[in-house]
Amino acid sequence: MKRILISLSDSEKEQKEEKILKWLEEENIQTEALENYVQTEIDDKLKTKEIETDTKIKQTSKKMRLMAVVSLGVILVLGGLAFFQMLETDKQKELLKESQEESKLHRQVVQQLQDSIIAREMRHKAVISKQLSDSTITSKQITQ
Repeated sequence: MKRILISLSDSEKEQKEEKILKWLEEENIQTEALENYVQTEIDDKLKTKEIETDTKIKQTSKKMRLMAVVSLGVILVLGGLAFFQMLETDKQKELLKESQEESKLHRQVVQQLQDSIIAREMRHKAVISKQLSDSTITSKQITQ
């Protein structure tokens, strides 16, 4: 009986060992499946994060390029305005010089006219005084 019990117990032991091995094998398979699932989820999240990061980088890069282009355009426009303002300033300087020259010419003409008027007045006075002195001489001769 002991032998039967021992043999039964050996077979029970084997059955228990087999059950334990099966259970361990199933647990190992489940653990591997769980690890694979977790790894897949982590990989998916990492890919999603990478895609989001790449998208943000591309958007930021586009915005920066756009800002650079706009800044360059503004600089070009301001440069053009400054250039045309310089040209306009140069034109104004030329016009000022021309008006100063014209003003000098006008002053010279006015001075010449004034000199001419003064010379005429002096000749007129000389003629009048000569006529007066001639008429005085003639009237003295007449009275004599």
